[in-house]
Order: sequence, then C-alpha cells, then structure tokens
Amino acid sequence: MVTLNHNTEKQTCKITSENMATAINVQKKPNDHHFFEIRFETGSVPEELSGRYSSVQAAVKAVENYLRNKRPTAAIRRDAYTEERKQRNATETRTEGGKYIRKGSDNRSG
Repeated sequence: MVTLNHNTEKQTCKITSENMATAINVQKKPNDHHFFEIRFETGSVPEELSGRYSSVQAAVKAVENYLRNKRPTAAIRRDAYTEERKQRNATETRTEGGKYIRKGSDNRSG
C-alpha cells in the first residue's frame, strides 16, 4: 500500500510504502526552479528514478510505477520474519508443570 502526503504550498510530496522501510520525497531540485527530483530519506535513489521531473505529479507517477513491482526490502522482510517468529513462539507451550519438556529420541524420564 502506498501513502501520499502532498504539500501544495511547498510543492513537495512524501511517499511511504509497506514494501520499503524508508520514505521517498519528491521536492524541488536545489538551485533549479523548474524541475523536481526524487530523494530517499536513507540510501540512494535507484537508477530508474534518478533524473529531473517537470511536475510533482510526474515524479509521483514514476515512484508509483517503481513501487508496483518492487519486492519488500530486506529490512521489511527481516522485520516480518521476526514478528512471525515472536507470534509463533508466544503460542507454543514451552513448559509443562514448571519443567522444560524436550522432544527427541534421547528424552528419558526419571
């Protein structure tokens, strides 16, 4: 899911996506009053998005096309896996009667 936060007064747009850990900003190119650029809050801009855009809408459209086929980043996949592991571990019963139960062929009682 892509979330857009337009600021028409400053002519900027902040874009967030569930596939990326960082936000993407569309803003006026420094020292250039006619063109806009795409910047990531952390990291570098991919080759597909680098360049100058004539309007905020054109840059947002380019970002949306880029994100449409973008796989979740490694940080997002790692966080999702950690969350799944926490949920899985919370539902498993790890103790029985206060003693740890260990499964395996060498588990002996007594």
